[in-house]
Amino acid sequence: MDGFRDFSKQSLKSGLWFCFYLLAQTFSGIFLFILKISTDESFVRRFMTLFAPVYKGDASYSIEKNYEVLNLFNQLMDNFVDETLLLTGIIIISFAIVRFKSRKNNSLVNDKNSRLTKRETLLLLVGGVCFNILISAGIYFFVPKEILVGYSSGIEGITTSDIWLVNLISMGIVSPIVEEVVFRYGILGCFIKINPALAICYQAILFATVHGSPIQMVYTFILGITFGYLTYKTKSILPSILLHISLNSSTIIVSNMFSNNEFVGLFYSIFVIIISFYIATHFKSNKD
Repeated sequence: MDGFRDFSKQSLKSGLWFCFYLLAQTFSGIFLFILKISTDESFVRRFMTLFAPVYKGDASYSIEKNYEVLNLFNQLMDNFVDETLLLTGIIIISFAIVRFKSRKNNSLVNDKNSRLTKRETLLLLVGGVCFNILISAGIYFFVPKEILVGYSSGIEGITTSDIWLVNLISMGIVSPIVEEVVFRYGILGCFIKINPALAICYQAILFATVHGSPIQMVYTFILGITFGYLTYKTKSILPSILLHISLNSSTIIVSNMFSNNEFVGLFYSIFVIIISFYIATHFKSNKD
């Protein structure tokens, strides 16, 4: 009976973490949309122009038409996806800081588990670049070309920006921290003492569901397992944060710096890995 009560309690807590994450994103998107409508006339004109053909001369509502409206709205929201991620990050990270300070003995966030050597830090950063290469290669060789075209254009719209430094901060740094706090600290932390294997799989499934396309869901599930296992073994979310930041940031950098030549970006990434491994071998494995 006590086990069932504990499981129900942790299920509720993990659900609240997931809902909090979704609500923070929703609030951020709505707030910025209203702000744009109120202050940016060019955005309003773009909004009216984009939606005018949809219902022009036809007041009927159908599933196809509603799907078209949803796609158009998503195109519009892509104009401030970086700002949405940053505002979401401010909300969740602020909440996490308060929570961390009030729970100093938490097994996944404490001073004892948050110390990494220079070698460990560098290897985690290199690992993120390696994951980026493996994912890119897997998608290129195993995803049908007709599906790959649509996926690539969608990813390019998210990972490239006129102000790519903002894109790097929002998607390369802030978003990984937010996701590790929610999925590895929050959701994984709820179940880790009950059943570690179930906890790792459960948070990985939820992590995959928030990443949209089927292709993304496949590799983000694998990444979710990896991040979750790393957190479980190290008893700290810091290693998964560094690995996640390296993965996302290397994607943003390669997409923006080598958008016209993917092979140059690939060789650049491999060069970074080789140099980093060489440097890592010269660091002592003991704590600095």
